[in-house]
Amino acid sequence: MTETSRYEDFDRLLARNRRLIERACWYFADGNTFLYQELVQQVRVALWDRRHSLREGSNRHMEKAWVLWQCRSVHSHYRRRKKPDTIPFDEELFLPEEEDNSRELIEEMAVELTPEERRLLDLLLEGYKPSEIARMMDLTPAEVSRRRYRMIEKMRQTYEKQNRHDTRTD
Repeated sequence: MTETSRYEDFDRLLARNRRLIERACWYFADGNTFLYQELVQQVRVALWDRRHSLREGSNRHMEKAWVLWQCRSVHSHYRRRKKPDTIPFDEELFLPEEEDNSRELIEEMAVELTPEERRLLDLLLEGYKPSEIARMMDLTPAEVSRRRYRMIEKMRQTYEKQNRHDTRTD
């Protein structure tokens, strides 16, 4: 297949699915025209990059499903990576707040954690994803999830123990 015919095939694919791409991106953009335009461009790039994964001779329904899958994939990737451009105005942000003692509460619940569980907790609190933590700690993502679950259970039990003790002393 020549380079020219690849471009022509891709142009035909875009022409056949233009409305589908635009509707899917508009749906995902939820009325945000800037996001809509960005998603349409990102979908076109993704379709070009992933064109080899569409089987030659696919029927129209398979092609539509593949295009929709690429739209959804681009949207979910965009949402995971994109930070909000603006912070929504919230009056409560400007009201005097009670002291935030959530970190202290976590520290109290973490007293019975092992050093490795403590490191896992610190990485989670810093906002790392399980896959990133897995690389840092030389574990599989599944093992990170299991350890996170066990750590949270241990912290919950510690909290309940402390809470029962606090209510008895009152």
